[in-house]
Amino acid sequence: MVYMKRVVAVPGDHIQYYERQMTLNGQRAALTFEGRDGEYQRAKETIEGRVTTVAFIPDRPSKDYDAKVPDNQFVVFGDNRDNARDSRYIGMVDRDAIIGRVVKVFGSRSATSD
Repeated sequence: MVYMKRVVAVPGDHIQYYERQMTLNGQRAALTFEGRDGEYQRAKETIEGRVTTVAFIPDRPSKDYDAKVPDNQFVVFGDNRDNARDSRYIGMVDRDAIIGRVVKVFGSRSATSD
């Protein structure tokens, strides 16, 4: 099975995610909430100069996460944060399990802006 997720932390990083707020190596991601789309709340998340559109489901509890990333491991999050089986649920991803890079997203509720 192949999953497509965003790499949010690489070896050596410390990532924290509490109450839908990401902090990477002590730098809190800027989170700007935008409009709603049905049950989804859209937001722009900016960290280290990269802007990503993410979606939350406010009526669903969010899973928190706190980890220091070891060598050859990566932390991945889905852009549909409250409806994604990502590192918060399945653990970190081994370098050998990464098979490619997404270069364009079409038709996503939470498509990236870059």
